[in-house]
Amino acid sequence: MTSLDESIERAAKDLGIVLVGYSSIERTEYSRIVQDRIERGLIPKKIIQATDCFKNPDVYSDPVRSMAGAKTLICVGGPYLESKARPNDFKSHGAIGRHYWRDSYTDLEAKRNALIDWLKGQGLDAVPAKVHPREAAFETGLAWIGRSALVINPTYGSWVLYYSLVTDAFLAPSERISKSCPKGCRRCMDSCPTKALIEPYTLDVSRCLNFILEDTGTIPEWARDGVGNKINGCDVCQEACPMNSKVKPAPQPLTASEPNPGLVPFPELERCFSVTEDEMKVNYGYMDWFEPTTRYLKRNALIAVGNSADHDLSKTAERFLDSKDQILRNHARWAKDRLR
Repeated sequence: MTSLDESIERAAKDLGIVLVGYSSIERTEYSRIVQDRIERGLIPKKIIQATDCFKNPDVYSDPVRSMAGAKTLICVGGPYLESKARPNDFKSHGAIGRHYWRDSYTDLEAKRNALIDWLKGQGLDAVPAKVHPREAAFETGLAWIGRSALVINPTYGSWVLYYSLVTDAFLAPSERISKSCPKGCRRCMDSCPTKALIEPYTLDVSRCLNFILEDTGTIPEWARDGVGNKINGCDVCQEACPMNSKVKPAPQPLTASEPNPGLVPFPELERCFSVTEDEMKVNYGYMDWFEPTTRYLKRNALIAVGNSADHDLSKTAERFLDSKDQILRNHARWAKDRLR
């Protein structure tokens, strides 16, 4: 007779879910950690106001708050690491973080929701869990927490996204991973372009390029060198991590939708300035932006232009020196000065 655990894993596999883990319903330390980071000023108010798990950390610390009668937390993981060749003339191109190479978040969320529907079809109750992905992955034995403040799966490294759900079914908890980072390793911390990892396991979100590139307004001058040619997303700490050196790529086929290959992952910088709002919505809209408009695509691209050392792009920056948009004008002036 097939056990419920085996049936769920088979259903998950049929849905294209690669990783599945289970945990009993336990309160975590998430609220305490978040409150500490907020008190230390490490999470910008803008992020707190826009993010439910930071506004309500107590809820996200207790899985039973997601559903009365919940007995098991289930976490599903979607590896996303794939290889794409960089252009030969890379200095004239931008770069998009790997977690944005496809619309992987939407894809995994849909698979998680399909698993919820499957459980309901078995006469069980299940709902999405209000649990932070990092906590869910650790609690259910899918990953361990690295000094980069990211979770690391033994097979796929840190190149994995996670979503979770709770159910009234009782499932045997997965064994948690007791592994830790190599003793004394600081590669993620030392490699961070903006020194956002201020101590092991602790990220100053306001200094992280993932936040800076999605935020509105002017990119701080102290961060502009660190941006390099990044248009959105940053992989530097993950690329430096020795635990990622021998991980497996995401299993094929990759089911998440893929944007225009001319725009993601290595768009020509010049092309970034002709993207229409419709193209922005289709190819960049699923990424994290506080304002997902071409204005901020251009802003980020102007920083990449200034960092490119490609003097042929100087004329691109010149086009915005007299812009009515003060933000674009500011970044164009900086880029032009860098290319003198």
